[in-house]
Parts: sequence; structure tokens; C-alpha cells
Amino acid sequence: MKKFLLTTALGLVLTMMLSLFVSTTSEARSSRESRVIQVREGDYEILPEKSSDYAMDVTGGGDARKETLIELYERNGTDAQIFTIERVNGEWYRIVHKRTGYVVNVAGGHDRNSADIQIYKDDGTDSCYWRFIDAGNGSYIIQSKLDGGRVLDLSDNKTRNGRKIQLWDYHTNQAARWVLSPLSNRNNRYDDSYHRHRRSGSYDDDDDNDSYHGGYGHHRRGEHSRW
Repeated sequence: MKKFLLTTALGLVLTMMLSLFVSTTSEARSSRESRVIQVREGDYEILPEKSSDYAMDVTGGGDARKETLIELYERNGTDAQIFTIERVNGEWYRIVHKRTGYVVNVAGGHDRNSADIQIYKDDGTDSCYWRFIDAGNGSYIIQSKLDGGRVLDLSDNKTRNGRKIQLWDYHTNQAARWVLSPLSNRNNRYDDSYHRHRRSGSYDDDDDNDSYHGGYGHHRRGEHSRW
């Protein structure tokens, strides 16, 4: 009898724990879904929230081939860092590398942590599509359509040239927060920032009204390093 009661009690505890887990997971998913927003289509630089001096970058710019990895690199005003956001259906978008026409894609469709992010042809698979979740303060979580719901993540949240952009479990830490800087903003600032850079040998923007800014530099092919 004691064994029966113990087994029954254990069963009830496990059932309650499972119910609580399912409820918590469901609430978290619901909260996340409610923050999915539509963004304006157009050309952007995609910057890590941590530092506006860096941007997502495709090595080689217009010469990049299919399956070229997307990494972090200093903002430099080249085509390597321009992406066009296009709405595909409902809340889902494709992010197109403007110069090559390839889309931001999860390499091999591997829905797992640390999967590489590359440019690839739009083959109609979920690995080519993304949605934007409001992270507050003008930042976004960029979430994959793959079943795992993973997000674009800056490896170890380190802002260095060649730092890996990867897929990672859904989270809202700074490494997964991105700022969409319209190309028009960059064009308006580069002429002036270029001249200041040439005069001083360095560039520092202290304009409090525009925290996301770009310095001027030359994108040198072959200088990306893997971390």
C-alpha cells in the first residue's frame, strides 16, 4: 500500500512539474510572438547593438560568391555591408545582400547552435527567411524561420573584425540585438565623416542626437580573420 501511495504521489508531482513547464514555455512563446513587428522594406546596414562602429559584412563585397560567410567588420561604406530587407509573407522577410542578390542564409539549413550564417541563393527553404522581434531601444532580435526559432548572434558578443555571426538559441542578451541603420542615414553622414577622418587621422562622433554613426575606411579583401 505504501509503495502504491508513493508511486501515485510521485506521478502527481511529475505531472504538475510537466504542466508547469508546458505552461511557462507557452507563456514565453506567446510573449515573444506578441513582440514580432513589421519593419520597413529598404536598404540597411545591420549593426550590433554593442557598437555602431561595426556592421554585418560579406567578404569581397560585389565579388563574393555563394556560400561566403557573413562576419562582423568595421563600418566602411562599401557594398559589402548593404542589405535589402524584403517582406516575403506575413511576418517573414528575406535579407538580401544588395550587390550580389544572394540572401542571408543558415549554412546547410543546420538548425543548431553555432551554425554558420552565409549568403546563398533564395531556394525557398526556411533557412532563407527571418522575422524581427522588438528588443526595445531601437534594436531587434532577428529570428530564423527554422523550427528551432534560433536567432542571429554575435559570437561571444565581441566586436572585432572577422568575428563570427552565428545561429543560437533564442535569447535577448546584447549579442542577439541588432540595429537597422537605413542606407540614407549612412549616405548623409559619410561625406562629412570622411573629411574629418582625413584631417584628424581618426574618427570619433560625439553627436548625441545620432548615436549610430559610421567612420570612413577602406574595405580590404582578404583581411578578414576567423575567430
